[in-house]
Amino acid sequence: MPGGILVDEGPDQHAQAVTRTRELVANPDGPAIFEAAFAFDNVLIRADILQRLPSGAWRLAEVKSTTRVKPEHLHDLAIQAYVITGSGITLEQMQLVHVDTTYVRGENRIDWHAYFKPEDLTTRSAIFSLQCPNALLRCMLFWACPPRPKQAEWPLLLTV
Repeated sequence: MPGGILVDEGPDQHAQAVTRTRELVANPDGPAIFEAAFAFDNVLIRADILQRLPSGAWRLAEVKSTTRVKPEHLHDLAIQAYVITGSGITLEQMQLVHVDTTYVRGENRIDWHAYFKPEDLTTRSAIFSLQCPNALLRCMLFWACPPRPKQAEWPLLLTV
């Protein structure tokens, strides 16, 4: 996205990254923020792409190195939406950006716009985000209270 700005503070500088993100959100000239940082309800996140829309609201786009939407992507978007909206940002759209399996590279460089396929998951993720506090609580209890389930049982934890 031309004109997008990277929040490049490292993981150990999350508070500074949140401050920088707030500054960028407040600046109407920035069309997009990469690695936007948020903190809400004791949950820290980084959003791959936060794109300002003409309405003044934002589009959340998560980029995954996969060829399709998976159930865990809906949970990921829902948690991010919960934190972002809890931080006072209005989200109008949520997308998962994944590899387009129909893309064929020609002799020139990779066409990144054609290589990736955005898929609108606004409605599907919104359902999960309504129940997000419950899912977060289950996640915290899952990791804090032994015995922990086997890895194969982890997806069951996030079923809302």
